[in-house]
Amino acid sequence: MAGFDGDITKIRTSRLQTLFEITQSIVGILDLRKLLDAVLRSAVEAVHAERGLLALLSGKGDDLEVGAAVNLESKELDEAADISRSTLRQVLRGGDAVFTQNAQQDAGLMGRTSISSGGIHTLLCVPLRSGDRVVGALYVDNRTGESRFTEEARVFLSALANLAALAIQNARTYEKAAEENTLLKRELRGRYGIENFVGRSDALRPVHEKIEAVSGSDVSVVVEGESGTGKELVARAIHTGSRRAQAPFVAISGAELPENLIESELFGFKKGAFTGASIDKKGIFEEAEGGTVFLDEVGCLPPGVQAKLLRVLQEREIRRIGENQPRRIDVRILCATNRPLAEMVKEKSFREDLYFRLNVVTIALPPLRKRAGDVARLAGHFLKKHQPAAGPKRLSAAAMTALEGHDWPGNVRELENVIQRAIVLTPGEEIGADALGLAREAPKAAAPEGSLREALEGTERTMVERAMRETGGNVTHAAERLGIARQQLQRLLKRYGLDRSAS
Repeated sequence: MAGFDGDITKIRTSRLQTLFEITQSIVGILDLRKLLDAVLRSAVEAVHAERGLLALLSGKGDDLEVGAAVNLESKELDEAADISRSTLRQVLRGGDAVFTQNAQQDAGLMGRTSISSGGIHTLLCVPLRSGDRVVGALYVDNRTGESRFTEEARVFLSALANLAALAIQNARTYEKAAEENTLLKRELRGRYGIENFVGRSDALRPVHEKIEAVSGSDVSVVVEGESGTGKELVARAIHTGSRRAQAPFVAISGAELPENLIESELFGFKKGAFTGASIDKKGIFEEAEGGTVFLDEVGCLPPGVQAKLLRVLQEREIRRIGENQPRRIDVRILCATNRPLAEMVKEKSFREDLYFRLNVVTIALPPLRKRAGDVARLAGHFLKKHQPAAGPKRLSAAAMTALEGHDWPGNVRELENVIQRAIVLTPGEEIGADALGLAREAPKAAAPEGSLREALEGTERTMVERAMRETGGNVTHAAERLGIARQQLQRLLKRYGLDRSAS
């Protein structure tokens, strides 16, 4: 940059002010096309040029990509480059400026058709440098002999080109980051978006509708459901569909951490706050800044942490352990529980004021046994997800019947584990019912109707009848079989109107 510093010293104060103003106007432009156009128009105006062109190397050899043109007849930028392509290539290859005040009589330019046929008199083309590399060229010209560029204009344009190269590099870096971010968002949406929910049962439809409804807002949400139903998947889908999707999603379970660690994990701590606190540490609320905190099994949080969580929701600030100054945070809080918080409030094990702060919207996830038709869809999904390298496997009709007849106490998580295990244990292509490892479940007897007393009396009468029948009406032996006194059995026989044979 020694040459750049030398050029700067040659520019008059008025030119330096102009250069400063141009730099201020372009430094915040991150759209590459808009930036190139702004740089070129500023250059044309500053040196009183009639026309201008700004070209960049494409990265494929010495191919040119024309990014902007001013006052050139052709509307197509690539065609506009023809008027100065040879000059642009000379600057790009050699790295030195081309400057002439009389192009028609310049020995190095006279043979160029674009110069003679274009009637160009004054021409100035300077390189754009990024470090040691020439990344582009800035070209301006005049077709009238009265308007000529000066040496000062060359120095000024060279300085502007170097500053513009930095801005162009920033814009390209931003564009690349934006493209990578778009790809990442697409990948996250594919993994965690609402469309990732496999199943279209009627029981699942309200879940889809609520996820879509709350994703566009910042309201707190409580996801209720049995273990293994996919509560974290719901939370991730809400985050992925929200304005916070590009920021972190940080999850923590209130059931997995010891009580003495939960507070430090949530809020962080200051060095020296307690034994073992050898460094300052952020908590998950700070780690998730701008994004989402997911508190799984929120009902397991101890009372002291519940009180601090309430303050987070009310004040939008946290305080690290060992610090006096609060820290502002911007996070969305989503929670999950496998037991309704309303029941825990009634039992006084969960703060009522915290419950109302958290429970703006509740999403109730149905258990798999109530999602008619989804077992087959999920089984097919997991077969594809865990497909072995040796080739795809399929479920036999008996295996599918066994899957659909299972009660699934572990819900979707259990089903995935069953499919994954069956894939590993099945050598052939077809997975049979035995490979699933599901227990044979006996048919469930229908629960008796009526009151509990009536149900108990019915069971009692049935047992007395059977004992009397199996002992041939012998009261003593029947009482022994039932484990009661002979006199007590006689009272039961009288109550139920049974004779001694009970046959």
